[in-house]
Amino acid sequence: MNISSINVHIGEVKIGRDTQQLHTILGSCIGIALLWPGRNTFGLAHCLLPHAPQQGYVEGARYVDQAIESLIQLMSVTNSRDIRAVVAGGANMTRPDSDMPESLVGYQNAQSALSNLDNRDIIVVHEDTGGYTGRKMSICCETGTFEVKNIPRISA
Repeated sequence: MNISSINVHIGEVKIGRDTQQLHTILGSCIGIALLWPGRNTFGLAHCLLPHAPQQGYVEGARYVDQAIESLIQLMSVTNSRDIRAVVAGGANMTRPDSDMPESLVGYQNAQSALSNLDNRDIIVVHEDTGGYTGRKMSICCETGTFEVKNIPRISA
């Protein structure tokens, strides 16, 4: 069996099937995975910012709202009850002493992802957001499983 690894970079959205594995590395960015095991279709987006400045569909994942729409379109989702979501990232990577986390982009990214998924009636089966560490997010399309691992900070 030949496993194909697909890296999802900042602003990208990618779809995987069969023996493919989707991976991304996150800090304050947010990773959104849509899992559709019944169709053997999985998607992963790496989002930089919470909201697109323009209205209308443009494929991509620079923005959380754009990414969710792109995943739905690329996966040909017709019924959101058939899929599940995983959300990870949104860490405070730049200001660990901040007493106003809601002002930081990582917090805003996480809140935007959860709100947008809820508005589409997509159930989030796993959330690992916030904190002060990066994360690696992976989806094994063959088994339909996902993994989110913390990446520890390196002290200066």
